[in-house]
Amino acid sequence: VFGWGTMGALISPLTLSTPGTAKRVFSAIASDDSTSVASGLQIFDKKVGSGASPQNGDLVVLNYVGKLENGEVFDSTRARNKPIAFVYGGRPFAGVCKGMLQGIQGMKPGGQRVLVVPPDLGFGKQEQVIKQATCNGVFCDKGPPPPDVIVPANAVLTYEIELIKVNKIPAQMQR
Repeated sequence: VFGWGTMGALISPLTLSTPGTAKRVFSAIASDDSTSVASGLQIFDKKVGSGASPQNGDLVVLNYVGKLENGEVFDSTRARNKPIAFVYGGRPFAGVCKGMLQGIQGMKPGGQRVLVVPPDLGFGKQEQVIKQATCNGVFCDKGPPPPDVIVPANAVLTYEIELIKVNKIPAQMQR
């Protein structure tokens, strides 16, 4: 059963291991439109973009900030100042969980969303170590790289995503 928050946001009965996580997540997006998908993914539109939504085989370019339940950032294209690009609907892209792929569906360029990803659409039952830098110049020019982040098993993840661009890939370039 879902309930409506005081500002119109859909609030689900997520069981989060850190007290106050749901309150922080939902208070930050309380005035936004929201959708819950049958898989348990929750989608909160911050800004609706314009243009065509990605279709299988399109090249998508996006920025994201991934956070743990305690608010700690475990990965961010914004911090690296380097968006990711991948073929939508193709082989899974390293570091992009199923929940993020589902959350991109229906977005339009310029759109921004917050995704609350349940464990089975995130990293699942296995703890993950997210490497923060390989000293390739992204962080090294600003001092030592930040420490790796451990994503606990069965973690609920929050992603702030922005779809920057959707490009059609010419048929001769598709496999």
